[in-house]
Amino acid sequence: MRVSDGNFEDIIHFLTTGTAPEGYSVLQKKELVVHATNFSVIAGNLYKMGNDEIMRRYVPDFEQSDIIMDSHGGTMRGH
Repeated sequence: MRVSDGNFEDIIHFLTTGTAPEGYSVLQKKELVVHATNFSVIAGNLYKMGNDEIMRRYVPDFEQSDIIMDSHGGTMRGH
């Protein structure tokens, strides 16, 4: 299971409630449990522990363009 915009909400749901979303098969539930071990929910945001033991926030596709626009065109634009 790879985190994508289609299932990041499912991981957040599992981590906050301890249950898999409705409609998940037994195999999907097992995969979700295994996959969610590297993730944490902090203040409603999904974070993943990297191999270097640094927590990184997962940024869904729909937020990525806003972040890029703000960093290149906002008040803090430039390098």
